Amino acid sequence: MFSNPPAFHTARPSFAWNRFVGIVLLGGVAALALLYSGRFPSSVPKRGMHEVAGVVFSTLYDIKVIVGPIDDAQKANLRKLVEEALEFVDVRMSCHKEGSELDRLNRAPKGTWVPVSPETARVLTLSRKTSEWSRGAFDVTVGPLVRLWGFHDKMALSVEPPQAEVDRLRSAIGYKKIELNPEGKAVRKWAEEIQVDLSAIAKGFAVDLVSRRLAEAGYGEHMVEVGGEIQARGRNLRKEPWRIAVQNPAKDGPMKEDYVLSLENIAVATSGDYQNYYELDGKRLSHTINPRTGRPIDHALASITVVHESCADADAMATALNVLGPEDGYDLALRSNLAALFLIHDAQGGFSARATPMLERYRTASLTSTKKP
Repeated sequence: MFSNPPAFHTARPSFAWNRFVGIVLLGGVAALALLYSGRFPSSVPKRGMHEVAGVVFSTLYDIKVIVGPIDDAQKANLRKLVEEALEFVDVRMSCHKEGSELDRLNRAPKGTWVPVSPETARVLTLSRKTSEWSRGAFDVTVGPLVRLWGFHDKMALSVEPPQAEVDRLRSAIGYKKIELNPEGKAVRKWAEEIQVDLSAIAKGFAVDLVSRRLAEAGYGEHMVEVGGEIQARGRNLRKEPWRIAVQNPAKDGPMKEDYVLSLENIAVATSGDYQNYYELDGKRLSHTINPRTGRPIDHALASITVVHESCADADAMATALNVLGPEDGYDLALRSNLAALFLIHDAQGGFSARATPMLERYRTASLTSTKKP
């Protein structure tokens, strides 16, 4: 089935949890501080910023914490807090970690109750809520179709899958075929083909969890970023709102960061197709699968950024709106009073921006349409 496969185009290391993120990290996660902080007067000696960074879910994470005087033992405790929170999510919600709650569910025969933690139950409940909100555009059971199109293992296809197989899997899956018991302590699936994948929401949940645990430990001012999903609490070292730049996805030449959001006690997540795709017979195939058609999305939307109190919500809703596209997605965001930014391919090969009115409260700079050279 695979013969001299075309190369994938992806913005981050290949892995199943990750999708492309359109939040600019200014040359890499470590460079995030260029936007968030800077040099500060020595007259403020008791206020500093400690950074915890690493790799989780096969993607990068970067946590910046505003601190007072801090010794090596406290730094070690901060790292331990962060790593334990991320591991907490990974051992429950990863579909690739053997023995995780999700792995046990995916391996179980249909109709078999599988015990789950309250946190996994909460994420499954939120997933269903987003599926209903988007009328099926968000669906955590879409994994078999992702695999069919070669995105699960990053194996670009040399020919399209047979339409009959696409149709078979599309009718076999579906978020309504997952059932959580009334007590929220166990879940079962109603089709053998069902493979639950929480990658479009679990990263956001992990961001929220790290943020909450930092706050509980007395670190109320911080910025948590995992694979591009962000939760910003309090203010940065300058005692100003945290700032992030949304990437203008110009294909050629250096990336231009020109849409800046000001964040305080709020989260942001992005879903997009412009750097995670492959080409087949001259046609660009996005890694995002529309559960309702069983095929990669095919519209002009390049990316969607959502600002919301909950990073888990923002993560899931960004995926749903990305599936719906620039018209239906924008209409749903507008009806839902969401703060959202849509970057859309135009006929000249550039990109235009369309923001909902709610986004203006976070906007600190405008996005200009950028054409290819």
